[in-house]
Amino acid sequence: MKRLLLAYLLCIFSCAASAAPVSWTAPHGQFGQLRFIVSSVLPSQGHYTYGPKNLYTSDKVAWCEGVAGDGIGQWVKVTFAGGTGEFRSIYITNGYAKSARAFYDNNRIKRVRITLSNGKHYYATLRNQRHSHKIRLPHKVTVRWVKLTILSVYPGRKYRDTCLTSIMPDQEEYNYDFN
Repeated sequence: MKRLLLAYLLCIFSCAASAAPVSWTAPHGQFGQLRFIVSSVLPSQGHYTYGPKNLYTSDKVAWCEGVAGDGIGQWVKVTFAGGTGEFRSIYITNGYAKSARAFYDNNRIKRVRITLSNGKHYYATLRNQRHSHKIRLPHKVTVRWVKLTILSVYPGRKYRDTCLTSIMPDQEEYNYDFN
């Protein structure tokens, strides 16, 4: 009986830790191609999917992490397929923003670590709101990728899945000469 229990517990821990990163590449746009990579994905439920494509496509869908618990330590990474991206601000729509009910029923990200490919780290507290807001870095950066790691959450009323509707580095901010 002890061996069976031990085997069961090992399976639970190894299955939970085996969530593999999933990626999706956006169509080529004004600033090149972006690739969205996530640490895990909540399995599809009916016709609803929760993969990295949702971070780019619409405010009616969201990426939701797919590990047990609140998703602390799960992450989203945006890479610049053209080599590098230049930005100072990141626009984020927190939670599952398609409706007030979906937003409050699921966890939303509260605190994140922002890691850049140049080795710099920043921390931010996201607003507990359905609308897009801007995270401003202390200075302009030129990097190959930016990664957000979940450090804490606003708890959902019904589910422990942590969701994010969109993330977009603001590459337009430095693309135009306004002088």
